[in-house]
Amino acid sequence: MTTIKTSISFFIALWHLKLRLQQWVMFSTSIAFTLLVFIQVISRYIFDYSFFGIEEAASYLAIILYFIGAAYGTHAKGHISASIVDSLCHPGRFVNASHVITCLISTFLCIYLCTETWELVQFNLKMDVRSVELRIPIAWIYIGMLTGMILMAFYFFIEMIEAFCHLLKRHIS
Repeated sequence: MTTIKTSISFFIALWHLKLRLQQWVMFSTSIAFTLLVFIQVISRYIFDYSFFGIEEAASYLAIILYFIGAAYGTHAKGHISASIVDSLCHPGRFVNASHVITCLISTFLCIYLCTETWELVQFNLKMDVRSVELRIPIAWIYIGMLTGMILMAFYFFIEMIEAFCHLLKRHIS
């Protein structure tokens, strides 16, 4: 029994660490992005000088911020949803089943996008593709995208299980 509690405690701690890491990535990339854009605007419009590579770096930070932020939004169930079923139908089995199906489709779509992004990562690593100005390996950017997509697939899968349990609970009672 103690081994099970220890294992559960370990996985809960790992879960919270993952969430804190996502929050840290979102915070640090948003601060870095904001500072880079601020510096570029000040240097361009006040000093009539443009720093080399700032726009490229800001764009890459934004990509990582968007994908990690999307994953965090999926975890928090704050992702955008335009469910006509929720608007038109009364709560019940049909609505619950539609949530399961929606999460299933979202999970498979994210998994598919993970495989495509993985192909991009492999190609960029193999070809050693680098950015134009800063010569940053482009694979790093795709790895950030892949990480966000993997997390989204994981969170949609968990949401699907929760929706399925809710459907069964409603169906049994």
